[in-house]
Amino acid sequence: NGTYTLCLEDDLKKQCQQKLNCLHLEEKQKIINIIIRLTNEKHGTSVIFMNGGSVAREVNRLNGMNRCIKLSKTEGEEAEKKEVGIDLDSYLNEMKGITAIDGALLADLRGRLYAIGCILDGEAVKPGKVSRGARYNSVMNYLYVLKDKKEYKDICAFGVIISEDETVDIVIPD
Repeated sequence: NGTYTLCLEDDLKKQCQQKLNCLHLEEKQKIINIIIRLTNEKHGTSVIFMNGGSVAREVNRLNGMNRCIKLSKTEGEEAEKKEVGIDLDSYLNEMKGITAIDGALLADLRGRLYAIGCILDGEAVKPGKVSRGARYNSVMNYLYVLKDKKEYKDICAFGVIISEDETVDIVIPD
């Protein structure tokens, strides 16, 4: 009873353009290229994109609870250390098959990767769709839980779910 769609690359680019227009991303084309690149991986995957300060804070929270593998590095003077992600496109070139591991990827809105293997936690607040599976429902719920946290009130975040059957969903919480 699953829903199956075949998606050509040009159709996927159009879908991404339409969905992401409301976010006014500076690196929109780079993000779209990453999404297309991820659809070519053998296994499905999910990725959460959010603004830089929020993604660093969230990765530190998840990492502190052993719910992700932190990849970001710290740069700058001692007093002004900041988290800097790794270029996701380059990382995919170097680490073939990394999306096959369990868990989501966490990246910023510039396409820089901060963590892999993320277990997206949170109380269930968004009704799921049984036909869509764990990956879709986890991303959907996680984004709505995140949106409701007061420390993330100004967050810009969205999720991309790429199923093994090659369907692609972009989730932007209301």
